Amino acid sequence: MYFLVPSRLGLHVVVFTHLLDYYLQDTKML
Repeated sequence: MYFLVPSRLGLHVVVFTHLLDYYLQDTKML
């Protein structure tokens, strides 16, 4: 989806949001 980001900073933001979303989903399962 958002992997076509031209700037490296934008890519880091996308990765951070994906990790944050994964962490939130993991805490919901507990």
